[in-house]
Amino acid sequence: MVRQHLPQMQAAELAHALWAAEQLGVAGDGVTDAILRRAVKKLPDLKPQELSGAAHVLAKLGHANAAFMRELLMAAKQKLLGFTPTDLANTAWAMGTLGHSDTAFMEALLVAAKRSLGSFNCQDLGNLAWAMVSLGHKDAAFMRTLLVAAGPKLRNFNAMALADTAWAMATLDHYDAAFLGDLLEVAKLKLSSLKARELSNTAWALAMFEHRDPEFMRALMAAASPKLPSFATHDLSNLVCEVAALGPTDLQFVMVVVVTAKDKLHKFAAQDLVNTAWALATLKYSDEAFMGALLAAAKSILSDFGPQALANMAWALATMDHDDKAFVSQLLHVTKLQLHRFNSQDLAATAWAIAALGHKDTWFMVALMQSAKPKLMFAPLGLVNMASALANLGIGDTAFTDKLLQATKAKLPTFTVANILELQTALAKMGLRDDAQTTLAAAAARRR
Repeated sequence: MVRQHLPQMQAAELAHALWAAEQLGVAGDGVTDAILRRAVKKLPDLKPQELSGAAHVLAKLGHANAAFMRELLMAAKQKLLGFTPTDLANTAWAMGTLGHSDTAFMEALLVAAKRSLGSFNCQDLGNLAWAMVSLGHKDAAFMRTLLVAAGPKLRNFNAMALADTAWAMATLDHYDAAFLGDLLEVAKLKLSSLKARELSNTAWALAMFEHRDPEFMRALMAAASPKLPSFATHDLSNLVCEVAALGPTDLQFVMVVVVTAKDKLHKFAAQDLVNTAWALATLKYSDEAFMGALLAAAKSILSDFGPQALANMAWALATMDHDDKAFVSQLLHVTKLQLHRFNSQDLAATAWAIAALGHKDTWFMVALMQSAKPKLMFAPLGLVNMASALANLGIGDTAFTDKLLQATKAKLPTFTVANILELQTALAKMGLRDDAQTTLAAAAARRR
């Protein structure tokens, strides 16, 4: 019926037909494409609200048509001054939903939006921030203006909009401590209505900013606890990871997470397994049976682990003193194949973990030192960990040790007393010359 009338339809009628097809649930069977083929030539004749509405309908339908969207945005760009705040937000939201990136158009849209941000309602502000994240469009100046506009309206944001705003700030790396504090104060009262992904994303946002709010995190854990069975594996591992990073420690909550996770371990991706192990090690939570099940799940997908994941898993096992020799051997085998991709921090953490577990593998350590030589501008803790590992494993390599000492001297002004004392112990165990010890002793004395 719709197709029969398409040739006679004018621009506004085509826009309405697209909306009606979506509303009536008859947009399939080629109807949408038929409307778009007719409408594309008439896009310049559409009013701002009709252009925004067409983009919004396509996004709701999940109907990605890159060629049509290009033409629609070209027409819209000429009429942005006539767009209402909701038109602007809906158009940006549609682009984000359809994954249609157009940097020049987004820049023009944000310029238009900036003029009237004070008139945007809560949903419009949330949709605009969400779209910027989805499109990877960073604009620090605009985000500052958006947060200023959002501040007085925070109490009118629903829980999802609050969670999305925190997530957008973190993803766009835009930290505003005062605004985030106000947002959390409002969100704390609405956490029970958040879904699993939104709870996990909110915790992730705080962790990205290292923004500690123990009272909020307690409320978040209380809201999440009864919903844990509905968490996807990624959200579950992320949440316990952020709880470990931010605190406060709530071992009862961690126990519920562990019980929930145990039945899902076979579905965990590599990063999920590593995040969970890292979190339990950080929280000093011991559950030998769970760790055994986690490592069993990890064995079959160790080849999926990247450098940081391998280093973090080794660190977690050593921190928990969970010495599964068969797993560690397999872990080192996979690690050795990727050592050339490790950064200095991962190399030092791996060396420390192997030594802490008492797993002496000379050939592995030789390969690790070869990879570390060009990357010895370690942070102080990394230098200490590397020296301690060599000392505890009884591995001597004069050329490597000399390079390690040179790197240490360059970093000495940034060492803590604890770093220096631990390094002194390692050097003494390695039987290194007195002048290195003297240098360290003098550095320690200056810090006392």
